[in-house]
Formats: sequence, structure tokens, C-alpha cells
Amino acid sequence: MSTKYLSNFFQAKSIAIVGANDREGSVGKTLTENVLKGDFKGDIYLINHHKTELYGRKAYSDIKKLPKCPELAIIVIPPAGIPEAISTLGKMGCKAVVIISAGLNITPVNPKEKFEPNKTRTVLDYVYEMMDKYDMRFIGPNCLGIVSTHGGVNGSFSATSPIKGNIGMISQSGAVACSVIDWATGNNIGFSHIITIGDQADVDFADCIEYLGQDKNCNSIVMYMETIKNSKRFLEVAYKVSKIKPIIVIKSGRSEEGMKAAASHTGALAGNDAIYTSAFKRAGIVRVSKFEDLYNTIKTLQYKERIKGKNLAILTNGGGFGVMATDRMDLHGSKIQTLSKDTINKLNEVLPSNWSHSNPVDVIGDASGKRYVDALRVLAKAPEIDNILVLYCPTNTNPSEIAKDIVDASKIYKIENVLSAWIGQNVVAHGRKFFNTNRIPSYDSPESAIDGYMNIIHAKNFAKSKLLPPYITKEVGNKKHKNYAKVAKIFDTVLKEKRTVLSEFEAKSVCELYDIPVVKTHIVKTAEEAEKVAKTIKGNVVIKVLSDDISHKSDAGGVVLNIEPKNIKTSYEEMMKVVKKNCPKAKIKGATIQEMITMKGYELLIGIVEDPVFGQTIMFGSGGTSVEVVKDSAIEILPINKEVATNMINRTRISKLLNGYRDVKAVNISGIASVIENTAKLAMDFPNIKELDLNPLMVDTKKMITVDARIILKEPSKK
Repeated sequence: MSTKYLSNFFQAKSIAIVGANDREGSVGKTLTENVLKGDFKGDIYLINHHKTELYGRKAYSDIKKLPKCPELAIIVIPPAGIPEAISTLGKMGCKAVVIISAGLNITPVNPKEKFEPNKTRTVLDYVYEMMDKYDMRFIGPNCLGIVSTHGGVNGSFSATSPIKGNIGMISQSGAVACSVIDWATGNNIGFSHIITIGDQADVDFADCIEYLGQDKNCNSIVMYMETIKNSKRFLEVAYKVSKIKPIIVIKSGRSEEGMKAAASHTGALAGNDAIYTSAFKRAGIVRVSKFEDLYNTIKTLQYKERIKGKNLAILTNGGGFGVMATDRMDLHGSKIQTLSKDTINKLNEVLPSNWSHSNPVDVIGDASGKRYVDALRVLAKAPEIDNILVLYCPTNTNPSEIAKDIVDASKIYKIENVLSAWIGQNVVAHGRKFFNTNRIPSYDSPESAIDGYMNIIHAKNFAKSKLLPPYITKEVGNKKHKNYAKVAKIFDTVLKEKRTVLSEFEAKSVCELYDIPVVKTHIVKTAEEAEKVAKTIKGNVVIKVLSDDISHKSDAGGVVLNIEPKNIKTSYEEMMKVVKKNCPKAKIKGATIQEMITMKGYELLIGIVEDPVFGQTIMFGSGGTSVEVVKDSAIEILPINKEVATNMINRTRISKLLNGYRDVKAVNISGIASVIENTAKLAMDFPNIKELDLNPLMVDTKKMITVDARIILKEPSKK
């Protein structure tokens, strides 16, 4: 929807708790106590049908008896009573409701309710009806609640109250939010908002991102996600907000179940999780794969103003840990900064002669706090260095004293661009805690420090980039291709014949009309026609069975390669016998004949497949008959342009061959990118394309041509 009324949730001047109680172990008790113990300055109304007083405050037996309309209502009562509660709140003028309760998919059964039982309608159906009727918004159901530390609102049943800070968190899981709050509090990390959206039946990720993007108290956003409700709006909002604030996500659900059911090679490869990753990247969202990665990134976000740029120096008393940090940088596609001669000379003046004389700056295992500080001061003044990661491993020195020396130096000399990793457990625990207390990010390992650091760098790099947005803009436009009408006619003919799978000839005709190079293909219905056509083709030929009922022709024995024209009749007849034996029920229309392509180049795949969440997506990668085994591909959501297409190519393993190596020349990368772009244009012009395969697209240093093409349309909607 939008951010309409969302300020009522987080900047409310009055709160009503529907279902407040003091029953030990109940959600209502924890929720009520959190609201009362918080820093909320407005009116708090407690509604309990059975009590007149709770926690020394007046309790109201009915919402109707409240002295005035609450700006925010939090509901924690059994589902059956929720429709009536929302109806009453709506009549009073309340615009914001948090529904903690779960199980709203049941039918109301309480005969006292005005909402009569109806087997076809659930509690949630009634909630939607009341929300529409009274123009209200709700968060939930089935959620932990919400927190706005700057608004003094703790409308959650979390066991721990978060510290005030500047990070906004959106979570589908209340359990995840509770764990993050507990961890963050122990690490002196604060939040501006905690928003648990549960089933996101109304307020969803896009709404929350848009709201937090506008909130001055929030400077970054972290999310735990399971599903997206409105992908188009989500991507549009996320793209715009990530230009001004980092957005980090951990997305659960990486199963590849269901891919095998797809009819084409592209469908078999396009895992939904890979599409999520691609979509996040296009929208500027940094995805982390593990909970530990989320924690490390949150640590860095807490002090993200310390991250001045991407040029990192590593200061360590253990060479091995410096190497680990360097390797981790490489995994993120980055390098540590080379030290200038001037910086090395200055380090020579303060360090022993056996220091590493390069970055990482290894100050040797016996380094004292003074040695660390001396090196730190030099690196802090080095113009080529933006940030400094200080590593310590337990040796015969005192880790707590060294940590204190570094903290003191950072204050005295105003060195703000410092991160730390005190590596170990018992011996270094106090030093690590000392850093956290003094607001210097501290990590458990070199890898975790680099991960947290680089995730912020990735977010900052996106903010400066001009990558094509993952949605239609004026620049992309909706102007149809010049041959749109001709292709539309082909598709209409196919659908009128109650087919959804185009013949190879039809598919190649469509491709040719959209400037996708294809091998010239002829249709024949007899062996005699095959012989006649073969004589017009230079060199050997390929024949393929033509049937709407056979998806993979090779598996059915319906493909014969490298036939000499004089043998075409025999090959045609033998192929038909094999196909009829393997597929006795298939209706065979004849065969296609084309030139046998003998290029000594590379077999590539370009494909379109519709994702249930993000719609049409495009894939590029290694092609041929072994595509499912090799699994070398890159995938993007539409729209794309030449830049995105080129990036797709460069993300694949085969790109290393395509770009040339040793004495092997590079192929036409720009030409391949154009074919990808033209294929995407075809899909955008025709959203009813369900799947498309160009496999293989043969490429060498001189030319490129699509040997086989396959297009599947969606079933026409029944009106």
C-alpha cells in the first residue's frame, strides 16, 4: 500500500492495549509491562473485560468506555473477538492497529459477536472488511509487535527492551527479532525501530522500508525475510531507499524443490533463491547468508559513519590472521590498500626492523600497546588509507591493556576510522567488551570483521552507482519493438490452435523478428521434401522431429546431426521410426531441416523463465546438452540494459573463456550482450511468455547463431 498512517504506529500520542493483563507467563502481561516500562509520554489505556485495575492503573472493561480514541491499538486477545474490537476502534477513529494474535484463519464462533459465523469467511476476512470500511492500517497478525525507541513505544512482548539507536529492523519472525535484540543489547548496539510484520497481511516490507527511509532517526535498515508480498513495489521502494541508507537482509528458504518440474532447461536451472539474490542486488540490498553475518554487519552499521572509504589497512600482531583478512577481502572482490613509500618510511621509524614492511602491517607477536598506537597514528594520517582494522591474537602481552591503549589513542588523536578483532575467547573477552563499551566495532575473527566492513562498502558503492533500476522507468520505457505486431500474430495463431508450445520453426521466426540471430530453418513433411530442401543447403544438415507433443527432441530420438545431403531420405525415415516407437501417442507434423553448424566456438544459453514472485527473469550461461550438470549461469529480473547484460556475462565461469586467454582471441562480448538485451525486450513486450530457451547459442570469434530455440506461452486466462 503506502506509508499512510504508519506514523501513528511509531509516533503515537496514546496507546490502547486490548487484552492487557497481569497473568503470569502470558503474552498480554509481558506486552503490558513493556509498554508501561517504556519511555512513552502519552496516555496508555488498558482494556481487560474482567478487571477494573492493572498495575495501579485504571482498566477498562470495554473499548467503548475509553475517554478518547487511541492513536495506536495493540490487540492481544483470542481471534474470535478481534473483528468486533477493530470495528469499535474504527468507529472511534483509530487508524493504526497491531494484531499480536495468531490463528486469524478461523471462523468466528462466539454467538454474542455481531459478526455471525460464516463458513466461507475467516476472522481475517472480517478484519479486512473493517479496515477498508474505516480506512485503517494494521501490522500482523501473528507478530511480536513493534518498538520505536525514539517515540518511546515498546509495543512488543520481547523479553529484552532494545537500546535507543539508529538501526531499523524489519522481521517476519518474532523469534528472530527477540534474538537480535538480546544479542544487540549485550553488545551495546541500539535500534531506532523494531517492526515485526508477521503474516504481513497489510503493512509489508515495502511499506516499512519506505517509512524508515524517510525517518531521520533511522540511518540503516536490516531485515529478516521469508517472503515478499508485492515484489514490484518492494523493489522500487528498496532501490530508492538504498541510495540513501544501507539495507541488509537475511533471507531464509534456499530450497531448489520444484525446479525439476519445469519443461525447459532454463526452468530447470532458475532456482527461486538465485532470483532473490539477483533482485536484492539490483535493488541495492546487501544479502547475508548466515545469522553470524547479520550480527557482524549490524555491528558495523552501528558505527557506519566510521567507514570513510574502501581503502583498508590491517594492523596485526599475527601474520596468519592478516593473511586471513586479506583472503576474505578477495572473496568480496576487493583488495587491501598498498602502502605508499612515505607511509612505509614513517612506519620504519616506529616499528622494529622485522615488521612486514607492507599491508597487512604485522607488528610482530610481542607488540605492546605503544607499538600498536605508534603504528595506528601513522596509518591514520596516511592519505591512501581510509580505515584501519586492528587485529590481536593472545600472545605474552596483555590484550586488555592494548585495547585500552587503542581506545585512548583514538580519543586523544581523534582517530575514528578504527575497527577491531580480538581473536580468542577467555583471554581477549574483556578487551572485546571494552571496545564495545567505547563504541569501537569489535569482532570475533578477521573474517567476520571483513564481512561486516565489506557489506557496508557494498551498500555505499551501490548508493554511488547508476545501475538500471529493477522496474520500468522513463529511460527503459514501454515502447514496443518494430516487429511487435508480427510476433503477436504468431502467438495468436498458436493460442487459437489451443497450443502453448511454439514449434521450433515458429520460435526461430519470433527470434529473428527481434534481431536474435538464428540458423535458417525449413519445415518438411516427407522424406522427399527433406531431400529437396537439403540440396539447397551448403554442407551437411540437421533434421529434428516437428511435434507439439515432444518437449525434448533429443531424448525421443528426434534429432539427427551432421547428415550428408545424399543420406537425408534414409536418415529422415529412420528418425521417424525411432520417434514413433519412443513416443507412440505423439502427433508428428514432420521435421525441420537446417544447416549443420560446425563452429569451433562456445555453446551458450539465454533463457526466460517466469518466477512466481518476481515475474519474468532472464538467464545467461553455459549451454548445450549438459546445462543442468554444469550449472554455470547468471540470472536477472527484468528490465535489463546492455550494462546489466554485460555484467551477467562477466558473472559466469565461461566468461573467462569468452574474454580470451593466452593466444585465444576474445569473442564479441558486446554482441552477446545485445542478444541478451533483445531477448529481454521480447519478454517485456510479451508478458505471456512463460519460458524461452536459446540453446545452444553458438559463438566464436567471427559470428554467433542460435541453433535451437524454444518458447512456451502461458495458458490464456479464462474470462
